[in-house]
Order: sequence, then C-alpha cells, then structure tokens
Amino acid sequence: MDEVCNEVKVMKDLRHVNLVALLGVVDNAQSAPWLVMEYCGGGDLYHLLYSNVEMPWPLRLRLVGDIISGLVYLHQQQIVHCDMKSANVLLTEGKRGKLADFGLSVVRDHSTTTMHGSGGGVGGTVRWMAPELFTRQFAKPSRASDVWAFGMILFEIAARKLPFAEGNDVQIRGWLKDGELEKVPGECLKEAPGLGEVMERCWRPRLERAAAMELAPLIFELLPKEEEQSPVVNSSMPDASASASMFNPYEKY
Repeated sequence: MDEVCNEVKVMKDLRHVNLVALLGVVDNAQSAPWLVMEYCGGGDLYHLLYSNVEMPWPLRLRLVGDIISGLVYLHQQQIVHCDMKSANVLLTEGKRGKLADFGLSVVRDHSTTTMHGSGGGVGGTVRWMAPELFTRQFAKPSRASDVWAFGMILFEIAARKLPFAEGNDVQIRGWLKDGELEKVPGECLKEAPGLGEVMERCWRPRLERAAAMELAPLIFELLPKEEEQSPVVNSSMPDASASASMFNPYEKY
C-alpha cells in the first residue's frame, strides 16, 4: 500500500515522453488503489533482450537514448528512481523505451540531502545496485546509484545477458565490495565503442561517476542522424527548457 501511494506521489506531476504516464487512480475498498497507467504494447526491455528477437544496433542505441532522456528528466525533477533495470523499461509497439515502476523512488530535497520515499533504506535489485549502497556511509540511493544501474542496463543491451549472470545475490555483493566490474562486451567495442566508454564512466567510484546529464550528449552522438535528440527537447513537459535551466549538472549528487 505504501509503495503504491509513493508511486502516485512521485508520478502525478511527471510529464515526459520517456516515462510511463500515470493517467488516474481508482479507489478500491478491498485492496490498494488501482493505478491507471499509459499502455505500452511492446512489453518490457527485459523480455525483449532475453528473447530470440533480433535487435540490430540502431534499435539498441535508440533505446539507450530513450532511457537516458527519461533518467535526465527524473534527475532534473530531483527524483531518484532507485530501481533502474531492464524490467522497468517498458516499450511501445514502436519499440520506444519508457521508464516505469516508481514504487521505490525517492524525492531529493533541492536544498538538502534529505530523501523522501517509501522506506528510506536501500532500494533496488542487487545485480544493478551500486557498490556504495552496501556501505553504511552511502546506503541511501542517489542519482549516482541510478547512473551505475543505467550502466548495467547498457551492459544488458550490449551483451543480451544479465549483469554478473554467473552469481547469486550473496556472491554479487561480495564481488562489488571487492571492486569487481563487468567487462564491456566485445560486440559493443566493435559496433558502438563509444557506448563502452559510457558504461565505464557509469561504473566509476561514486564521487568520480558522471551525472546523467553529462552522459546524455555522448549517447546522442552515437544515435543515427534521424534519431538524434536532446534530453530536454525530447519531452512532453511544459516549458522543458526552463526546467533544464534549474538543473546544475555539477551539483551531481
């Protein structure tokens, strides 16, 4: 119930073409309220990646552009997603990506480091979680941990396999604490070497990690010409440029 209420609180004012829209809420006396969400007829990225459907690199890069656009917008709104992974990227019938599942999201106070959300502790799924989330000092999700998880989604898109696929949650926690990273897939180095550079920047230590806004131009340079976009222009929110001007990319986390 708390997670549903939190999702409504986070989503009610968000408007972006790369976020699944909340259309309404239906009260239900028998259980938690029902959320009326935008329909995405293409399923989710997780099931597409782990299917036998061919995914040419232009499609993969277009999806990467969609995801970073949605993430930049969330961070502009001072919102941390907290559970970035391929299963939380829904697809339209035309295979455009939209971030979904804001039940774990937290709102970052603009003037402080306070995080308002459904729990206040660590959120997310281990394979996509940043190493600092397993420490006492940086246990709260942040924009930096969203960026790490975004890098893991890039790995999924490039390799079409799960991050740390050979390990269970306990093993993965240990590997992360020991500083072990995934490797950029060889196919990615051949087909889209610039994407490998973005991945590596996502997996740097917390204080050295790039912000989503800093990664976006690198990603848009990789897109086919007809797909080039801006994380600000590619939105349906009113006066997007004004919102962007309020976001300081150097105030990373």
